[in-house]
Amino acid sequence: MPGDVHRALVALDVDVLLTTNYDLYELAQPGRQAYTWRQSDKALGDIDDGSAVLFKIHGSAEDDESVVMTRDEYDKGAANASARDTMRCLLQAYTFLLVGYGINDPLDLDLVFGLNKAAFGSATRRHYALMPKSAPPNERARWDRDMNIQAIPYDDHGDLPAILRELAKTSRSLP
Repeated sequence: MPGDVHRALVALDVDVLLTTNYDLYELAQPGRQAYTWRQSDKALGDIDDGSAVLFKIHGSAEDDESVVMTRDEYDKGAANASARDTMRCLLQAYTFLLVGYGINDPLDLDLVFGLNKAAFGSATRRHYALMPKSAPPNERARWDRDMNIQAIPYDDHGDLPAILRELAKTSRSLP
């Protein structure tokens, strides 16, 4: 069942939701098409057309061939030119807000963010991550330095739904 954080994420009403959870169905609400890394070109086409998309970069439990969990599966996904190009495009065109992601897997999004920063240098788009205040300060500094991700500290995981709802209110009031 969808949790409070999932409902708050959906309430943000953003064009693109991206998840590393291959078994996450809660974000696929009506009107939001779900795509895996294997369908990256189709996902990018729908995003360009203004459609709401759920991009499941670790695949979907509904498509065994798309699931990314092992080193070989990571390598296969990383070798897919369409998936790489889609992520590169999204990282430069959209501001990411990371929620519930630790950037501690050297084969995962941290690699993608790091490669993006290396490719674009000072022109890299700034991204953000909600991070517990208890996280080590050196981790926040590493995210900022290596991936251009600014940590937004919070006190307790239970605060996330309220933080996301406040962000949704704020973003709706912007011109």
